[in-house]
Amino acid sequence: MTIRSKTLTILPILLAAAVAILGFSASQADARPGTTASLSITPAKFGYSNVRISGYASMGLAEAQEVVANKFTAAQWSIFGQDPIRDDYLDGPNLIDVRASSRGLEFNDTRVLKTSKLNEDWGEDEIFATIAIYYERGQKFGSTNRIRGNF
Repeated sequence: MTIRSKTLTILPILLAAAVAILGFSASQADARPGTTASLSITPAKFGYSNVRISGYASMGLAEAQEVVANKFTAAQWSIFGQDPIRDDYLDGPNLIDVRASSRGLEFNDTRVLKTSKLNEDWGEDEIFATIAIYYERGQKFGSTNRIRGNF
């Protein structure tokens, strides 16, 4: 493994750790246009929930195919609970595969979590996810919708 590939392998993990320690607000995630992401939470077996992210990072098909073919591409997502002062880190970073499409780089993944883990504060919970895609010529960031409920 070369130094460059080691750096590109470690970079997403280090950035996710910084996000978890420093917090990551929706305004930071939404500051970079071009990534559309959606979050859904559905019941799984007793005491568990399916947490699913799906979406795409906008770019042309040719560029998306080139990014997918490049072995230095990494993508990850993390789950947070929204709070007024600092968002709660709930899960991740979770590696996610991307594929080329006419919309750009498409992604989707599902995590099965204990529902109690989604109970991030007193009263109503607000759950969202962030997505980060790193590739040789750039990066794309995004944030999903908020799911409100009592978990």
